[in-house]
Amino acid sequence: MAGMNKTVIGSLEFGPLIKGWDLKVRILGIFCFVVFAMLFLWLALTEEVGAFFAIGFLAMGGCAIGFMVILVKNHRHVKLIGLWMMDAVPYTVFAEEAGRQQFVNGFGRYAVRLVVRFTYHGRKIVRFSGEDAKGTLAKQGFFPAWNKYCNREINILYSPKYDQIMILQDPNQ
Repeated sequence: MAGMNKTVIGSLEFGPLIKGWDLKVRILGIFCFVVFAMLFLWLALTEEVGAFFAIGFLAMGGCAIGFMVILVKNHRHVKLIGLWMMDAVPYTVFAEEAGRQQFVNGFGRYAVRLVVRFTYHGRKIVRFSGEDAKGTLAKQGFFPAWNKYCNREINILYSPKYDQIMILQDPNQ
């Protein structure tokens, strides 16, 4: 099971992981925001119109902190998935679209909420994306990445100990 960590693309509770190219771009973004924040800070301390540059410093610093928070949450998610995989059981299930909403970027993309149903040792399990292990809606659960996984069979890993569902990458993509 340890080798399968590379194929887990996310979990129903937390959504898709940030991996590969997306991760590299966000790390580069943090670096750029920090460099620009330091430049604005230096200009704010040395120029006569320091207030303008101080605002730039705060904006760039805020963006860098925002990106770092996202990456820290993603790292926590990766660690939890590693823990959940210890007792994970593979399943092939039919993932249905439980809802759809317009994605905020305005390019006509839609974000989808998934629902999966399966039986584990005679117990029916129904989980929606965005639900935590207790069945309460922790987040909205709508993600554009789930578009290619809805209304078809997908491969998942189910952790009975933690009651978590991880979605595996489609081998055809």
